[in-house]
Amino acid sequence: MRRVMVLAVLSMALSACASSGSSDPAPASTGASTTVGDLGSSISSSTDGPFELVLSLPGTSFSTEQAITGRASLSVTNGKAETIAGPGAGPLAFSFIEVGGTRRMGPGYRADCRMFTIEPDTPIASILTKSGGWSADDPNAPFYQSFFADPEIHLPAGTWDIEARAWFSDIDCGGPSHDVTATLRVIVTP
Repeated sequence: MRRVMVLAVLSMALSACASSGSSDPAPASTGASTTVGDLGSSISSSTDGPFELVLSLPGTSFSTEQAITGRASLSVTNGKAETIAGPGAGPLAFSFIEVGGTRRMGPGYRADCRMFTIEPDTPIASILTKSGGWSADDPNAPFYQSFFADPEIHLPAGTWDIEARAWFSDIDCGGPSHDVTATLRVIVTP
């Protein structure tokens, strides 16, 4: 029996959160950086206006047997609370992109839209999770089915970009949109 995963794709989420309001273009990210922290942790961050997205992983080298864990957070840098609108499950999602290959998993967003408040000392946060979908006729469909069936995140040997993405609008579902990414490249060995 074929298990079908139904997730809203980004274009559906954009349509659901869009209104006949503003058509301002998304502001460009103002900066991105990657650092290696204490105990080998790796951090990538990107800013867009008063918002900062941070992706952290316990390192950048994993084996195919290791479950990859990590966390992303979306915070404000201006010291005041900001109200945003985003997909109902939250504005954070993740992608796993094979460098030099054809496999790309995520992100997927729900098609609904709701309001969130980011307080200066309380970012919106998420552990590394999977989301996405694929077509049954995609040559990578068997791989995708296996990847999403695994309750943990395991990647095949190779070089992968793990990307955290924050996708949201200012003030309401029709406000100017933000699409911020933070990426870490990892090496997975057999």
